[in-house]
Amino acid sequence: MKNFFLKLFSLLVAMLLFMFVRSESNTSTADLMLPIEISNIPSDTVIIAPKERSVRVTIKGPTSFVNRIVTSPPVLKFKLPPGISTRYVISLRKIAVPIPSYVQIQRIEPADLELTFDKIITKEVQVSVPMISGETTKISELKIQPSKVTVRGPLSELRGVKKVETYPLDLREVTRDFERDLPLRAPGGTLLGTLIEVSPSSVHVTTKAKAPELASTVSP
Repeated sequence: MKNFFLKLFSLLVAMLLFMFVRSESNTSTADLMLPIEISNIPSDTVIIAPKERSVRVTIKGPTSFVNRIVTSPPVLKFKLPPGISTRYVISLRKIAVPIPSYVQIQRIEPADLELTFDKIITKEVQVSVPMISGETTKISELKIQPSKVTVRGPLSELRGVKKVETYPLDLREVTRDFERDLPLRAPGGTLLGTLIEVSPSSVHVTTKAKAPELASTVSP
């Protein structure tokens, strides 16, 4: 009999706790921007669009659990099937959102995410050094080491690329020989380390002043 009353008491406590958790006064709604992690991308392929891959999810549930999810939002993971072509549409409503079952998903926007793919190519291109020069600046020699670099990225971005530029070299104040390292800029204005990779990422430039009366010194 004693165990019976203990079990009954435990059941009542559990029911009261359940009713409290499910009550409207203890319910919250929140909008989350969840990142989408895509795996199984072929090694010779890159996703070129969209650049920002996320989905807006509206959730509703017990305040404590909703706050916990807001503080540490989950990542939506999707594995691409084999044999993809240039485009693929992910139905975001079919992706399992890793949240507790007692938290409801009220809305997912957008409902679909269209991915655009491109082939990755690698090619060797010439290095060019754009110069900012004054009227009195005279350079007799310019050496670039290495004179060619390797670029790797989407075919659509690199198809017509024949050279890669360094950041501009300002020669207006140059009155003597000098040498320095100049970082390279990815073609098309694309940031290094995003869709296009340039290797090496910088080159060593050496210049010689043309005027014979100037002493040859090297400044870092």
